[in-house]
Amino acid sequence: MLDTGFTGYLTLPAADIQQLGLPPGGERTFRLASGELHTFEVYDGSVLWHGHSTEALVLQAEGLPLIGMSLLWGSRVTFDALAGGIVEIEALAVDL
Repeated sequence: MLDTGFTGYLTLPAADIQQLGLPPGGERTFRLASGELHTFEVYDGSVLWHGHSTEALVLQAEGLPLIGMSLLWGSRVTFDALAGGIVEIEALAVDL
């Protein structure tokens, strides 16, 4: 799920993080959309993004995985705003 209000890279549930064997990276505090501060366990990860390995700080959060703006930076996102609509994420041809 895309979350344009999330400034981080990626969230994953604890079970997925454990299965991937991601190394722990401590804790970080983020402000939620509600204004509440919340501390998350973080892990060092990497993802294949636009054909390249990209380092990504992974926050442990239950629920659906979220892709945040740090991972989306340098991308064009288009979507069909309807149930089952298509979402496309493509790299922009710019130096970042």
